[in-house]
Amino acid sequence: MSKEKKQIPFEFCKIGRAAKFLNIEVSDLLSLAVCGKITLCVRFDGLRSLLWGKGDAIELSNWYLSLESNYCALAFAHNISRYTSFSIDRVSFNESEDDPTFHPWFYQSSSDNTSGTSTSHRGRAYGLWVPQLPVIDAILNYGKSDLLWGSLDLYRTEESTPELCLIPIPLNYEDLNDNYDDNEEPEEIYPEVQITEDDLWITSEQVRELLEHDGDYTDLPNHAKKGLSIRPNFMAEIKKINHIAEHHATNREKLYKAAIFLLSKYPDECRGERKEVSPEKWRDCIVKHKKEIPPLAITNEEVMLKHLRSASNGKL
Repeated sequence: MSKEKKQIPFEFCKIGRAAKFLNIEVSDLLSLAVCGKITLCVRFDGLRSLLWGKGDAIELSNWYLSLESNYCALAFAHNISRYTSFSIDRVSFNESEDDPTFHPWFYQSSSDNTSGTSTSHRGRAYGLWVPQLPVIDAILNYGKSDLLWGSLDLYRTEESTPELCLIPIPLNYEDLNDNYDDNEEPEEIYPEVQITEDDLWITSEQVRELLEHDGDYTDLPNHAKKGLSIRPNFMAEIKKINHIAEHHATNREKLYKAAIFLLSKYPDECRGERKEVSPEKWRDCIVKHKKEIPPLAITNEEVMLKHLRSASNGKL
């Protein structure tokens, strides 16, 4: 007698719901994801970001405009996969001009297009996106993780979809463009978004794969995960992006270590009239005593101040 196929009553759901449905623990799903057996996602509702993809700007623009609209999103978004949509905000207004400016949908990543990649104009991301594995690993180990430290992958459901990833836009995006200094690598400031297991989602395809193995996941194929771009050249480009994010994280850590050292050595110079830690005075102390600490990669005083404000507010 053939085993009756279990019905899945959802297209996607949070992993807590999926764990109950599969009669396993949430930690089981997290460990399977960390091992590359399944794919877990986060869900956005308008994250300011841009698309970075393989192909020239004209090809990607034509592809984007051929997609169906997502009328559930509060923006003119297009469905770039079954569970994901993206809205390109190509119209901007200048207060000094009456007419709007229409930006290209996509730009070449380099003037000679030697990279073979293009970047969309700024937009907003909706639906399911795949975080980097270190994010899932941190949730498994510590119960939470910062999310916006690197790129996110598209959960691909169509073979014809170009290879894409999502790049979050820094809060200081305009300042980076206006005040770029060739002698100093700019420091991006991203929204502070922490997630836990309650923020992770799984699709019905992933759940079906687990059901078919009937609770024994030792022989689950490695990378049963679907929809991720796996061409080596493209992944190498994405790793460069994530390396930049890790580089900035290292720079911030060096700043915090130096700041804590000087706070303990010169506490009065770092405090205000009520003896509270003053980010402005703390920054001035670092600048004044910079010869007493290892060289810092973050030397822009405004960027330094933003990080020290986060530290003094307990948002390290």
